[in-house]
Amino acid sequence: MSLKMTRTSQAERTAKKKEHILQCAQKLFDERGYENVTIREIANRSGSSIGSIYHHFRDKSALLTWTITYVEDRYREAYRTIEEDPDLKASWLRRLKEFFVQVQMVCIELGDATLRAAYLNGLRYPEFETLKTGKERVLYKFIIELLTQCREEGSISSSLSENDIFDQFVVTSRGLLV
Repeated sequence: MSLKMTRTSQAERTAKKKEHILQCAQKLFDERGYENVTIREIANRSGSSIGSIYHHFRDKSALLTWTITYVEDRYREAYRTIEEDPDLKASWLRRLKEFFVQVQMVCIELGDATLRAAYLNGLRYPEFETLKTGKERVLYKFIIELLTQCREEGSISSSLSENDIFDQFVVTSRGLLV
């Protein structure tokens, strides 16, 4: 076995372990509330040591905020893929539609329990900013970029503001998830 394969395998195992810890933590947060869960309980639920948890996450709040970071990274990846797809180069509207589909796929990938836990804990603990909204969100930036390009090519009317269209995008996305 080559050294490169060993490193890849180790990286994959590390990523899976981190994801497993996160999923266990999110389930505990959902069941009992963030403030009522200890690192020791997360370690027990995930079959990890306390040290392993601190190796992957600096503290308990990092477990709560990891979801939004992960989602934004996935949106960046989806946008990059769409930008590089030669079949989508001809139409900004096709890119916008494909990005919308990719956003739904990211949410499906996370699963109901994780999304619900992230949302509920975001409402309970706004200080962790897991429900960031507005112009600082990666999602907002990409949609506004795509909408601007669609307007320039004439494929989307300018009768609605970018914020109105973004709001409709979010409402539709949430409706599809429900």
